Amino acid sequence: MRNLSGCDAANLNTNEGTILIDSRADRFAANVHGCTLFAGASIGAAASNANDNTLRFVAHGSVFTDNSGPLPANIPWAGGVVALGGANGTGVPRRENRNSLQILRWGTSFGRNQIVDINAFGGVSLNPMVFPGSGNHVDIELHGVSKFATCLVTPSSPADPDGSNTVSIVPMVQRL
Repeated sequence: MRNLSGCDAANLNTNEGTILIDSRADRFAANVHGCTLFAGASIGAAASNANDNTLRFVAHGSVFTDNSGPLPANIPWAGGVVALGGANGTGVPRRENRNSLQILRWGTSFGRNQIVDINAFGGVSLNPMVFPGSGNHVDIELHGVSKFATCLVTPSSPADPDGSNTVSIVPMVQRL
């Protein structure tokens, strides 16, 4: 049996939270998701706003491989790393605003992950009729062998009419 995620980090139903992670030669392998990162998320029956949060995940020489399996309804996106700036798991629109996720990778290897190595959303909602909020950002830097990671980038789902939810990747990598 696979773990759902080898690593979870989330500013869940909180405002102005900060999470800093420094991963050195860690191995995230044979899970459904290697790592799931929520900069700001409103999820659950007692969900509240998730505004002005920051999550920074730095990895040096870590490995994200063989992460695949049946996707759960609450995190239905595949990837070695699933990166979410603002995530809405409620029926109330615009509860996640101005959240920032920064991912930095040096010498990190990826391989054989389900669909894609990094799946990134600036803003996302589990309900396609509910807007996830605005000003949510995911910024990814890939250095060394990390730049060969495959990435799937979605600024906002559903679409952000103002274009304020964003995902950026430096250097540019192969996109699916």
